[in-house]
Amino acid sequence: MVHAQGFSAAVAAALGTAGLSIPVVVTSHDVIEAHPLQERFTAGRRVGLRWALSRATVVQSVSHDAQENLLKALPSLRSHAGLRVIVNGVDPTSFFPSQDQGDIPQLGPVRFVFVGRPMPQKGFVDIIGACKLLARRFDFLIIVCGDGGFIREYRAEIERSGLRSLFRFQGFLGAVAGQLRASDAQLMPSLWEACGIAAMEALIAGCPLIASN
Repeated sequence: MVHAQGFSAAVAAALGTAGLSIPVVVTSHDVIEAHPLQERFTAGRRVGLRWALSRATVVQSVSHDAQENLLKALPSLRSHAGLRVIVNGVDPTSFFPSQDQGDIPQLGPVRFVFVGRPMPQKGFVDIIGACKLLARRFDFLIIVCGDGGFIREYRAEIERSGLRSLFRFQGFLGAVAGQLRASDAQLMPSLWEACGIAAMEALIAGCPLIASN
């Protein structure tokens, strides 16, 4: 069996298993054209994605909203016998204090935490914009728990804007419970989400959540 995580992997799996009796399971954890920033789904790519998903044995979405978005964009998939929804979740036991290194002492300025890949979808540019407006009015820090995406470009913009002292880049963390509990709020200004795991984590940890709708 081939398990393809995401749309690009689904196309690669369909090409790689063409003509072979190999089951393909696709986990769909993205959305199609939920926001004007998404311009990657041209007509040709839409045709290719439709072909790939129609060949998959199972197309599993991580939320009911994500599946409905997929079927709205590719209505021919409604007849697919292998459509499934397995909703994303978080293991709450991993957020018990004994399961991580404990709470980080909360000292000094107000702490906001961002969890995830810094990229346009996650609204990270809006965090930088907010910092430009608030930097001289409030004493605060932005703790960034994540890597990849557009982190180099955003760090360069932070440097150009003279905001370096407001950001702490922690890199990827396997366990974020301690950071969440030590923060005054989590920032999640996402433009779209297939299923917002970071929001679930904040709520389980008891961290106030400042999020888009």
